[in-house]
Amino acid sequence: MRVMGNYFFITAAMYLSWLVSPESLVIVSRAAGTGGWLAPPALAAAATLCYCTAALVQRLPVTRPAIRIILILQAGTDLAAKTALVIFIPTGVLVTAGFTFNETFLYWFPNFAFSAILLAALLILHLAGNTAVERSQQIFTLLTVTCLSIIILSGLFTGGGHLDKTVQMDHPLPQSQHLISLFFGGLLFFLGGLQPQKRQLTSLQLFFIFCGATSLLILWQTVAMSYIPHAKLASSTIPYILVGREILGQEGRIIIGIATISGTCAVVNYFLHLATSTHTQLMGEFSSLFVTKPQMTRRAMAAIFSAAIAVCMATGLAGEQHLEHYIYGALLLWLLNTGIETVLRVRGNHSTFSITTIFCYMTSCIFFMAFIYFVITYNDSTSLLIFITLALGLGSLLAAVMSVLSKKFNRKTS
Repeated sequence: MRVMGNYFFITAAMYLSWLVSPESLVIVSRAAGTGGWLAPPALAAAATLCYCTAALVQRLPVTRPAIRIILILQAGTDLAAKTALVIFIPTGVLVTAGFTFNETFLYWFPNFAFSAILLAALLILHLAGNTAVERSQQIFTLLTVTCLSIIILSGLFTGGGHLDKTVQMDHPLPQSQHLISLFFGGLLFFLGGLQPQKRQLTSLQLFFIFCGATSLLILWQTVAMSYIPHAKLASSTIPYILVGREILGQEGRIIIGIATISGTCAVVNYFLHLATSTHTQLMGEFSSLFVTKPQMTRRAMAAIFSAAIAVCMATGLAGEQHLEHYIYGALLLWLLNTGIETVLRVRGNHSTFSITTIFCYMTSCIFFMAFIYFVITYNDSTSLLIFITLALGLGSLLAAVMSVLSKKFNRKTS
């Protein structure tokens, strides 16, 4: 029971890390500014769909396709999604954490140096092994959730906002397109709960995780809309800082600064863990060489990914518009890959149609529709499509190379 309890807290910490990250807070705050008071119900609907799907498929492993070319394409999509996530989102949030530390705590300390120190510290945790990663993740996530909860509770119990009713309702009711966008956008927050897990959680434990995550985001949207005009909330690049400062003044600015830094550590730690686990597992499936030394493979992958993030930060990618395309594309690749994995998990473990298979296929179709919708409606669809195509191509190429090398290795060792 103790081991299972620890695993529950570790899983919750991993899953919540993306939801409480600076990037996620920007997206959820802008959704509130764009959709107004219909944003929370749309978020709740997306959470309900993802929870029901996760409860059905969490105990099912991902069954890889038997046909090798399809296996390579599916593995390539998985590699592309996790690689894009672990490189571009950490690049953005680490630079954000550096600026936050510089502007909130020590004005004289170089922001890039602080970002580099955070990245180096997180790499050390991964080189130390899974135990260090999992324990630190619980600390990072708990600290972030605590800081956000202080802001939320303070906002709820100190007058509930002081905006005029006319200002609070300054955004017109969203059209049907906005409602679709709000619902599809809500799916992006809960993809972490649909990832394959090492051990099975009970439906009740999974419910607590989803319910807690959804409640936190909805309460955040509620206080944000109560204190910040919708138009300002929708256009701000740092809405969480505006909310914290508006509710608690300078103290709120410090609390949200701590949440930004700890949330950055949590999400970078999580994506490093997710990407290294995925790459190690896929490499192990292609070749027995990596099965015998998984920890060494994970450490090597963590070092490679950290070096890639460092290069992106050093070259100034965080200050360019391209990074926004890459982050958006990474999230859409994650959405696409989650839909594919859901199909494979159900198809490989259920030979006949049932309520489970129909519901999960329906969820996958919704994920695919959301992917297409976001690509079509993005303000620079051409750049986004080029990035996604290149990422999928490189991922499939890497999977094909691993497949060829594994054949040669397995032939030599047999």
